[in-house]
Amino acid sequence: MRVCEEKRKTNNKMNKRINEVEIKDSELKTLDRNINKVSPCVCKVIINEFNGSGFFIKLNINNKILFCLMTNEHVITREMVENKENIEIKYDYETKGIKINLDNTERLIKDFKDTDIDAIIVEILPEDNIEGNYFLEPELYNIKNIINNPIYILQYPLGNKICYSSGFIKKINDNEITHNSTTKKGSSGSTIF
Repeated sequence: MRVCEEKRKTNNKMNKRINEVEIKDSELKTLDRNINKVSPCVCKVIINEFNGSGFFIKLNINNKILFCLMTNEHVITREMVENKENIEIKYDYETKGIKINLDNTERLIKDFKDTDIDAIIVEILPEDNIEGNYFLEPELYNIKNIINNPIYILQYPLGNKICYSSGFIKKINDNEITHNSTTKKGSSGSTIF
């Protein structure tokens, strides 16, 4: 599924730009309480000079529980996997971090190269020493009835501190969700909930 930001007209008050807000402990209490659960799972993916966003997810694949990092395939590319490059992952508000090798002979790495989905899943191994409470289990529901529902996007725009922006779902097509929340470079792979 592809998620895209809605184009805005600067003169239209209904479509005014929503600024990112750095997450602070005091602000978390005023937001949806689910941010407390989700934000430590959002991570900064660092590849050389480039930063992207991602999140930890727990998946059940063929009756086996896998702990994984999910981000965009243009953040962690097939070429990086083929070259078995190293990446750095900062999480829990950047208080914790690990470096991992993208060796697909040691860890499951799944991209969606035959689809329109710009995503990649990288298995996190026990030796990476990330506690299980950082991994979210996805909840599947009918996305056809969520037009105009409010959303938050947790992200690392421009490689800065973790931020959130808010907005609404504007349109849903077969493989695309359009929203009006603000994202910037470095937000690729961020969570929307």
